[in-house]
Amino acid sequence: MLHSLASRIIFVGFIVSVNLICLSVLLLSASNSMISSFEWNAHRQKITEVVTETLSDLREAQAEERGYLLTTDPSFAKDFDDRVASALAKVNTLEQLVQDNPIQHERAQSLQVATNERLDTLIKQIALARQGRFDEARSRVIVGQGRVNMAIIAQKADEIRQTEQELLIAREATARAHAT
Repeated sequence: MLHSLASRIIFVGFIVSVNLICLSVLLLSASNSMISSFEWNAHRQKITEVVTETLSDLREAQAEERGYLLTTDPSFAKDFDDRVASALAKVNTLEQLVQDNPIQHERAQSLQVATNERLDTLIKQIALARQGRFDEARSRVIVGQGRVNMAIIAQKADEIRQTEQELLIAREATARAHAT
């Protein structure tokens, strides 16, 4: 069948071409998989970052509220409204970021509700202070419910971060296995 040199060269060329095409497809597939893995990891890191920033903004708002209530100096609460707005925006962003994972989405919604409730309380207490009703605002803080609420919020945030860390580790193991 392959008697002539020309037909043998054509046959070998065909085999080499098919192998090159297959290799190119495999490399393209591996490249797309790696890009997808990097994007997924970046997404997970973004979620963790947003959770951390939400907690930070919430704690800063609380610290400013308490500083204002203790000192009656409005400069202690100068960034309060910005912190509240930032915490609200971030907890809403978090809820959108985790829509791809039903369990995390449920946790994010729970965190969102708890954060909104805590911020509402802080806003009401600042409003009382801004009206000059410091004693009334302080008496609400002394009850200690804010500390309990913050502990619940921190726990919810830690659950989200821990799950994201576990997902990241699992995805990295899968990526290593594919790379190998």
